[in-house]
Amino acid sequence: MYQPKIILTPTNLSSLFWEQAFINAISVAPNIVAEIQENIIKADKLRAQADYNTGSINLVSSLTLFALTAYFKPETIAEVGTFIGNSTNAMAKGMQVSGSKGNIYTCDYSNDITLDWSYEHIGLHQFKKQSSEQLFTQVKNDDV
Repeated sequence: MYQPKIILTPTNLSSLFWEQAFINAISVAPNIVAEIQENIIKADKLRAQADYNTGSINLVSSLTLFALTAYFKPETIAEVGTFIGNSTNAMAKGMQVSGSKGNIYTCDYSNDITLDWSYEHIGLHQFKKQSSEQLFTQVKNDDV
């Protein structure tokens, strides 16, 4: 008699995880693709304020960060490299739709761009023109 086998490999588990993460993301925010795309267009206008015009993440990367944040529901996020805030925004949106309440700490060594959005119950702490060492030192000193 044939016994079906379930073969679990890192690749199979990874595919399963990502499928579930994206299904969860779409279920909690059915219009998320359009929302994040709109936020990326809005954030791109902040490039004019940059002292150093670096790269930013694209729509797929933004959706991936959103999906991860919505899935894991973190209360605290530390991000290195704010620039125009696409990743910060995607993670904040993920926190918001998952019902997570918390804070995002983000630094940008090269720029001092102020992100002009807010999400209810999500604190944004920008470390403008500061290094990751300065951010993590402050977060540690604040006992976060």
